[in-house]
Amino acid sequence: TSVPSGSMTVTNLIIKELQTADSTPNGNHGTVYGATVGTDSTSFDGSNDYVELANGTLPTELQIENTNTYSLSAWGKLTSLTSKDEILGYGRISTPTPIIAFEYNNIQNGWAYAHRDDSSNIAGMFSTNDATVDVWTHLVAVRRASNNFEFYVDGVLNSTSSTVVGTTTIDTVNIGRILRNS
Repeated sequence: TSVPSGSMTVTNLIIKELQTADSTPNGNHGTVYGATVGTDSTSFDGSNDYVELANGTLPTELQIENTNTYSLSAWGKLTSLTSKDEILGYGRISTPTPIIAFEYNNIQNGWAYAHRDDSSNIAGMFSTNDATVDVWTHLVAVRRASNNFEFYVDGVLNSTSSTVVGTTTIDTVNIGRILRNS
């Protein structure tokens, strides 16, 4: 299977339409660490390659963590089901506690979304169907209130969470990794 234009590979995961240069007036350009940027894709080794969108202070456009409503979206395509693959991760440099993340979970053999606050309260959701190799998958997480989360896979509601999630102190955003501690 050929890699579509504008995609990247993270070990055994391909994420559609990565742009390391922000074409909006906001100037939120990503910084590539170790990844190989090609004309049609960006490749990651699955170990220490990633794209960092923010580190230290989040631009206003990326600050979703303490709003009661937001939606996040990502495309992923697995090339194998053998490892955990992290697509998009909001985290905190100094502690592993707060995260907002999409990932493929090889133990569950499915896609996952999580929003964990500073006190370790977590709205964690898994896809209801097994993940499939070589199939583009659209992931969407919606937060409608502090205790109302929805996780969609290919436009179908797969999971919900009513866990109350409080203050979430985030200071970094990455593609290809979830920063769980410094």
